[in-house]
Amino acid sequence: MQKIYLLSLFLFFFSCKNQSPQTVEYVNREALDTNGSTMLIGKCTRGSMYREPYKRWYDTEFDAFQVDSLALKDVKTGINDYSFTVFLGTWCGDSRREVPRFLKVLDKTGYTKSIKFVMVDNDKQSPTHEEAGKNIFRVPTFIIEKNGKEVNRIIERPVESLEKDLAKILKNENYEPAYRAVPKLVQMLENQGITNFEKNLEIIAKEIKPLLRSSSEVNSYGYVLLGAKRFREAIAVFRLQTLIFPDDANVYDSLAEAYLIAGKKDLAIKFYEIALQKDPKFESPKLMLKKLKG
Repeated sequence: MQKIYLLSLFLFFFSCKNQSPQTVEYVNREALDTNGSTMLIGKCTRGSMYREPYKRWYDTEFDAFQVDSLALKDVKTGINDYSFTVFLGTWCGDSRREVPRFLKVLDKTGYTKSIKFVMVDNDKQSPTHEEAGKNIFRVPTFIIEKNGKEVNRIIERPVESLEKDLAKILKNENYEPAYRAVPKLVQMLENQGITNFEKNLEIIAKEIKPLLRSSSEVNSYGYVLLGAKRFREAIAVFRLQTLIFPDDANVYDSLAEAYLIAGKKDLAIKFYEIALQKDPKFESPKLMLKKLKG
């Protein structure tokens, strides 16, 4: 019993970065992802990825990646004037690929400042919600800041390469991340307000559709809003999806789920039924309708 107590005490102090009478900040915490595998969660250090089971994919990508030395010349100048925050999921294949590569690029530039890492769960959430207000809908997301202000970000994967994308950002060239639709939606919501956004859904759908790679982009953003309990905005975004992808059963399933979470059972049933009409073999709405209708 005493050994267990001492081990618990050790783990408490090991995972504690700073503490005061008012607050205790934990780093390098672990939890289980939706597949039951161990994942890092919340604020973490780079060193957290040096231990198993993360070390396997981290070392593989870091060692194999060949940095473009020519493109790197444009990144080295003034690199230490910038700060970097990385949102990632240790459960995510894109994070496992891009984060070690990104860190190798920064190492080659001679970057000397600390990098902030926030590990999120499958719903893009962290325990103390560092993602709040930052519109993290894809991971990894690399946020580049200067003097405390965001300059730009790389979302999930580079457009050309990490080196070339960073060079464009640092040289203040026109750079748009691989995912362009959601940043546009965020801007529209902020500028128009939710009431006008709801009124203009058909116009917005026409504007957003050419920017989309797939329905999953908007879908992910809707679930981020849902996780933040911004139900009205989430429902509006899911409604927008049905205008852009009217034949996709999944977008109606997502809208139904949002209505259900928001406490609107009748509307949830309505859209689960539409999802099933679009795809009679879709199991999710079948199960939900059975539960909701008894």
